[in-house]
Amino acid sequence: MPYVLKKDKLGGFIFHLTTGIEQVVLTSESYTQKASAEAGIASVRRHGPNTKHYELKTSSKGGFFFVLLSSDGAILGNSAIYSTMSAALHGVATVQSISATMLVKDETGDL
Repeated sequence: MPYVLKKDKLGGFIFHLTTGIEQVVLTSESYTQKASAEAGIASVRRHGPNTKHYELKTSSKGGFFFVLLSSDGAILGNSAIYSTMSAALHGVATVQSISATMLVKDETGDL
């Protein structure tokens, strides 16, 4: 199930983009409204396939991660920390290939 929409510990709404084996490849920020999180998913669908919307970064501990940005530079999601740049680039390629999916698993318990 590619997108998983859920509540975080503080009652906000987040989503994860997951692979077919349910590995999380992108995590959103926390949104106060469910509709805003759903709009975030729509934005990832629009921007995810395009390489120009990714920034590769180095973590403070030396790992690698990427962020997916909207057209105006807002962060749509962050990856996990990868041990190599090659693995981070593979993560980008994975997000590019699955981000346009319409599949969303709603685990919020809200209607």
